[in-house]
Amino acid sequence: GYKVFSSLKNLLQSYQIKLSKSPNDNNQVEHDIVTIVPVEDRVKVNFTQAKSTIQLPWPHEADRTANIIFACEKAFCQVNKDLETFVDLTQHFLTKEEFEKVDLSFTVSVTSLAGISEDDICISSRKYIYEENKEHSACKEKQIFGINDLTIPTQNTLDIFNTLATIYVGGASIIELKKNGEGYAKEKKHIHFVNEGMKKFFVEDSQEMSEMRQMIKLGPDQTNIFLSGIGLHQSYAVIAPWGGGKSMLLELELHRTVDVYNESKEPVKIFLVVYAMKATNLLNHYQTLVDDLMIKKNIQIEVMNLKEICKQYSVKHENRDTTSVINDLCETLSDKIEDKVCLFMDEVIIENPNITSPENLLGKVPFVLGEEVFPWSELDSNGVKLMACINPESQDLAQLLNLDAETVLTLKNNKPEQGQV
Repeated sequence: GYKVFSSLKNLLQSYQIKLSKSPNDNNQVEHDIVTIVPVEDRVKVNFTQAKSTIQLPWPHEADRTANIIFACEKAFCQVNKDLETFVDLTQHFLTKEEFEKVDLSFTVSVTSLAGISEDDICISSRKYIYEENKEHSACKEKQIFGINDLTIPTQNTLDIFNTLATIYVGGASIIELKKNGEGYAKEKKHIHFVNEGMKKFFVEDSQEMSEMRQMIKLGPDQTNIFLSGIGLHQSYAVIAPWGGGKSMLLELELHRTVDVYNESKEPVKIFLVVYAMKATNLLNHYQTLVDDLMIKKNIQIEVMNLKEICKQYSVKHENRDTTSVINDLCETLSDKIEDKVCLFMDEVIIENPNITSPENLLGKVPFVLGEEVFPWSELDSNGVKLMACINPESQDLAQLLNLDAETVLTLKNNKPEQGQV
């Protein structure tokens, strides 16, 4: 079941919402089944309470009858709480006009009502009861569950549906992390379960497995980036918060790069670098990933942290701005390695220790100001195929808060052109 308070605790606390029927972990409503379907200009929401009614043999017939009646009574009481909680919760997120487009219905599902008289459960109540052991026509089932005549929804209806889905699914996925590393650990664990499950159906080198990597891991934004093929043609940087899909996108780009060079047989040196020094779990994960890759002799892959690769190629990284570190590293790799070079960098933290004014940040950190994107124009991959996954927690961005109108105008007038990356 879906325990409302336990599932939405962080959402409720963030918005200071108190639900009368779900005030805490010990006293809360538990939805058995919630179905939300957008249909034309309406959003249909059905709550189902499912009760298993035990078939007791004679001489316990009276106990069996009482058990079914009690189960139905309890289910109807719980459905009432389901509906009250839904209204109580959604009033904080839907306007009155939007809520009027929501059709609420409920269903009680039991094993069977065979042998139960209409004096015990009346005809009116039976309209809302679904008997699992009874054959129902498709039309009757749709009528019982309150969802029929499926037609293409309007955009406004989809917006309402997305809001409800965000509350019940997105809100339930919000977790309180004691430290940033927990976000990666949980993401890694979930991805591992998905991969292991899907490997039972697809062999590692099949076309289906390749397509599966694209389908099961990425959201719409990441899918658009990956399917655009930008990583095949040029260097690029992607910025997203914890859980935003940066590492998954990097893994897919790595898989695709390996596939390309496996096929072309052109020599290539690939570096997979974790920029954050303390991210040892992520480093170990990438090493395991690389160990499992099917690569030919023309491909060399090294997994390292920033300190290790900079030491190996004599690039200074301490007390320097991030742009200079990456630029020098790319230039050095390009000069010292004759083969093609690909550099994948994850958890990049952009630092500019010597900059104290917003104007001097231009070109040295990507940011958005007034819906306008300011590029990381000074980043130069120097012939290396670079993919950099940026952690947005840059201290520099604090300088862009509460700017006066004159400073904003100065930044916009001096906005740099898009650079190589």
